[in-house]
Formats: sequence, C-alpha cells, structure tokens
Amino acid sequence: MAEGLGVTRRFPSVIPACEVCGIGQRQPQQVAYSLRVADQLVVVEHVPASVCDHCGETSFSPDTVERLQDTIWQSRRPVRVLETPVYEFAPGS
Repeated sequence: MAEGLGVTRRFPSVIPACEVCGIGQRQPQQVAYSLRVADQLVVVEHVPASVCDHCGETSFSPDTVERLQDTIWQSRRPVRVLETPVYEFAPGS
C-alpha cells in the first residue's frame, strides 16, 4: 500500500517459464521420487516439486533435496514395501 494514498497496488504473480522447453509454466505438485541404492529401488512419495505443465521437467528446492537425502541415507523404516517387477529393455526381449 502506498503511504497516505489509501491505494493498494497488486502485481500479477509471474510463474516462470520452463528452463528446458521454454513453453510451459512450472506448477507446484507432489511427486514420487525414486532412486536406486545398491541393488534396491527406493521410492519417496508426496515430495513437493515444481513441474512443467508442458514437458514434465521436474525440479526440487534445495530444502527438499536435503530432506530427500536425509530420508534415503538415514535408513529410516519405510511406511510400506512394494514388490517391483523388473524388465529387460534389449532387442529380442
């Protein structure tokens, strides 16, 4: 609000364009993050992310990355365990 004028100035919120495709806009979403650790697939669900609504490029804030690393490397007890099928992507398979 400007001093003494009684006027409130509002600026439109600007959503940055995707740095990868340059077309889409980033939207906040919760995603599943997966990572292979040794011979085990680890999945962390409901991770806050910024996702392009055109190409799907996904990025995480530094705080989220730090929390992901803590969650994965501190070997916490998982909330559930999934059985995961594995396929070979090779000619003739």
